[in-house]
Amino acid sequence: MKVFYLVYSGSVNRRTAISLSYNFGNTKNIILTISKRGYCVEVYRTVMKEHCQILQDPLFKDALRKVSRIQLIKYGEIFKGAVYADISGKKSCIYDIGSEGQYELVYSMCGNKLRRCLLGNWDIASLQRVVAVTKSKTERIDAALDAVLMAKSKSYETERFIYLWMAMNGLYGFAMEVATKEMPSNREQKWISHEYAQLKFFAMLNGYAYHAADKEIEPQVIKQIEILIGKIERGKEREIIKSIKEKKHNEFERKIIEFFANGGVTEGKMLPYAALLLYVSYKIRCKYFHAEKVMPLICFENEHPIPVLRFLSILIEDFIDNNLYKWFSADCYTGEILPRIKEIARNCKCDKNKHLISCIIDGVDMA
Repeated sequence: MKVFYLVYSGSVNRRTAISLSYNFGNTKNIILTISKRGYCVEVYRTVMKEHCQILQDPLFKDALRKVSRIQLIKYGEIFKGAVYADISGKKSCIYDIGSEGQYELVYSMCGNKLRRCLLGNWDIASLQRVVAVTKSKTERIDAALDAVLMAKSKSYETERFIYLWMAMNGLYGFAMEVATKEMPSNREQKWISHEYAQLKFFAMLNGYAYHAADKEIEPQVIKQIEILIGKIERGKEREIIKSIKEKKHNEFERKIIEFFANGGVTEGKMLPYAALLLYVSYKIRCKYFHAEKVMPLICFENEHPIPVLRFLSILIEDFIDNNLYKWFSADCYTGEILPRIKEIARNCKCDKNKHLISCIIDGVDMA
């Protein structure tokens, strides 16, 4: 005999709410109905549980985690309220948020409300991909999504930058993993952790010129770019980013090209947008992640490197807002991203005795 379970909180208008379904182990067709001010979980099971067992049950714990994640993605906050369970018509409150000494039901590392909402077209198909993921089958884009949600909850430049780069790392790392699987069988498919190849491949995938330098770009170039960014008037960052993104020639863009040309990259081959988004951000990330440089702990408002981290965080967050959802959308992924990956892999002048990573660095002219 199948037992019907309904776990719910707050109020849900089913006409406007999001409805998603997924499987958990052998249990099929778990229905989540989610709105900003409430949710409900519906499922038929072959086992009988008492009301007091619901919140210890792995299926319902997983469901409530998924509900919270979807609410953060769509609404920027997690709804908090008393939770009720209806088991075959028998109703009971299983969690009361107002009880003295009551623990928090779902503990969110990024808090219950984001400082900045996640943007992008997160439609039902994209969200369906989010809830379908299991703990044992997560991929790097799932890690990227969680990292950007963490970044969206932070206000200080250091925290934002760290989590945003984690999100970028997950995104371009996943892209490279897909690429290795798409290579013809007569080519080396072993994935090697070569960051510059991944960055160049990701730039190509997004249509940005990104030329690998013949030599390591001198640290002085990065320092010059940091000084240049530091001179941007606060509040003008998005205007500058929009300008370089649209390839509008201005003094800022001209200086970036000049710095890279002096640092070993042929002038014009590394577009300022791609250079800042990937190369400069990566080099600055390395300084902090490898503890080569002290993370700014106590600073004045516009003291170096705060303006640099602020600018790069706005730049990366804007890119992720406009692109991450596409990797979760079946239509965008299969219709746009995957064909592009296959095209790059197919056109790469690949020596069968060389690794894919080396071929991407050496074999593709980005002029």
